[in-house]
Amino acid sequence: MPLVSLQTAWITSVPGLATKDILDVQISVVELAPIRAALAPLGFDWRRDNSQLTKRYFREREGLPRTHIHPCSAERELESAIRASLP
Repeated sequence: MPLVSLQTAWITSVPGLATKDILDVQISVVELAPIRAALAPLGFDWRRDNSQLTKRYFREREGLPRTHIHPCSAERELESAIRASLP
């Protein structure tokens, strides 16, 4: 499962804005299919109740630091970036 990019997906320092106690990370991968098997041994479970259905959502198991991992297809990310840059 080659990793294309790793990004924090939360606001880190906005004056006067309280931070949340959850680390949100977005990873771009070449293939989405093997992601569940790769993250399970690391203590992350797939959450079916993800409201953003274009991305899979994983959450830490009990006892681990609050972490949300949002893997997405690198191809989809590239398409979105290209569309955003067009006039």
